[in-house]
Formats: sequence, structure tokens, C-alpha cells
Amino acid sequence: MLNLLKEFIVDYNCSYIFLILRVLCSVLLVF
Repeated sequence: MLNLLKEFIVDYNCSYIFLILRVLCSVLLVF
């Protein structure tokens, strides 16, 4: 159970970082 939760958190963090990178790229393209 704990292992599954840890895996989910890691996956969530990775997707969150990816989202931030996409937003940063969009902002850089605008400027």
C-alpha cells in the first residue's frame, strides 16, 4: 500500500514538473 502511494506521488510530481516546464516554454515563446 505504501509503495503504491509512493509511486503515485512520484508520478504526480513528474507530471507537475512537466506542466510547469510547458508553461515556462509558453511564456518564453510569448516574450
